This record gives sequence, structure tokens and C-alpha cells, in this order.
Amino acid sequence: MKIHLIIELKDIENLGYYIDSLKRLGTITHISKFFPIVFLVTEDTNISFIRNLPYVVTAIIDEIAQVQGHISTRENVITTLQVKQILHADKTELTGKNVLVAILDTGIQTDHPALYGKILQSFNFSNSYTPEDLFGHGTHVAGILAGRNVETPFGTMEGFAPDVSIYNIKVLNDDGAGAISNVIKGLEKCIELKVNLVNFSAGTRSFGNITVQDKIVNTMADMGIFVCSASGNEGITPVDTPSIAQNSICVGSISLQGFKDNYSNYRGLDYVKPDVCSIGTDIASSATGELD
Repeated sequence: MKIHLIIELKDIENLGYYIDSLKRLGTITHISKFFPIVFLVTEDTNISFIRNLPYVVTAIIDEIAQVQGHISTRENVITTLQVKQILHADKTELTGKNVLVAILDTGIQTDHPALYGKILQSFNFSNSYTPEDLFGHGTHVAGILAGRNVETPFGTMEGFAPDVSIYNIKVLNDDGAGAISNVIKGLEKCIELKVNLVNFSAGTRSFGNITVQDKIVNTMADMGIFVCSASGNEGITPVDTPSIAQNSICVGSISLQGFKDNYSNYRGLDYVKPDVCSIGTDIASSATGELD
């Protein structure tokens, strides 16, 4: 049976030699420009052999990341403007001007009235036919971040940083799921674009392990590109990947009263996670329906 592997190699200096060797075992489908990482399609019987190669650090089977949150039809919601007022963020003069943000998600509805003109460019690394959002999650996230001056049935919609410029990088499909390999490609695009901040409101169970995805997030922070990601919604410890990366900005969910929401994951390894918490339930934003 064919399997898709994400392989972290020992170094980048001898990458050519490593690739020539791996080509004998399958098909190389991606070579990272920034990290000693390749994707390989091979027979499942080869996995033990590959993992024991002296130049292979890790070789994991490509898995699926899932959005954190789901669409509902609740009527008792609060707007982003109300959240800003509760957190006293409405008092700041910071608006995100001259800040480049990449949203890695299910795409963004680029003609949404709250976001029109804010999207610099769109890229599609998912298996969907379009970079537009057909699921609702990415558009919802974008509205919380940068929506501006739009009246909704729930009140005024105003994002936390209405002056940011956004790159729409679709890594999750129209069902809200996507391969980790596609997420890695999206993160590499963020480096190419030289963004300041990445939002990734999805993840996979970390089981207390640091994965190649977490290592990429840590390295990007050293480059000055910070990845803001969800702690996870299973109500367990530790937080999900890539939030468990020490240099990530891991975001947990709290109630209006300031208590941790029961569903919000917590704890890192030998460091504190989440890094920051905010109100995370029943926030009205620029999507069809509301997210819990």
C-alpha cells in the first residue's frame, strides 16, 4: 500500500545526496526551499527502513489537520466589537497598519463586504478547486481579525486589527480538513511572502511530542514570523500541534467571566501554554452562521 511520508533530514548541506537515495524508495513529491524536509510516496513496507536511515531525523505519515470550531445557528452571540470593549482593546490606537498577516485556513470569501479590498492575494494548497472559502471558517477568522464597519443582525462588526493586509492561504478543504503536508507548504509560502504573522486556527493532537511542523513554527519565529494557533478544543492536555511549539503564540478560550472554557486545551511541555486567552465562544463574524 502506498503511503505519503513527511521526512525530516539531518541537514540541508547534503540534501542532494539524501534525495538521490530516497528516490530509490519512491517518488519525491516536494522538496522544501527552507528546511531539510521532503515528501515521499512509498510502499508502507519501506517505512521502518526509511526511519532507520542515518540521515533521517523523523519520517511520519501525512495526517489530517481539522479546523478548531464549528458552524452553528445560535442567536445569543457577541460581536467582535463587544469583545474588544470587554477586553479594553477598543482603547488602543493599534490597528494593524503596515502589518502583513497570512490566514492559513479554509480560504476566505474575498468579496465579503467586511473584507472587500483587504485581501492582497490568494493561494490554494488544498485539494479544493478554489482558494475561496466554501466552508465558512476562514472567512469567520478573517472577520474577527480585520472586519470593519459592517452592520450585522447581531450588531456592528469590527475586527481587532482592521488595517492589516491579509494573504489568503487555503490549506484546508471545503470540509474543514487538510493534510499536514499542505499546511507545511502554506507555511513555506508565508516565508516567501515575508509576512509578520500567521493565523492557523486548526491542528492535530500533539500527544506531548514535538513534530516537524512544530520545528518549522519555532524556526519561523527565529525569522521574525510568528504563528498564532489554537490550543485545541478537546478539553485535554497538552495543547495541539502546532500550538505546542514553544515559539508559537498559542491561544486558549475563556468565558465572558474570565474562566477557562471546558473545551479549551491547556499545558505545554516544560513551558506554559496557552500563551494568551480570549473570549472564544459564540463570536459573530463574517461567515454564514456563527462559530462556537
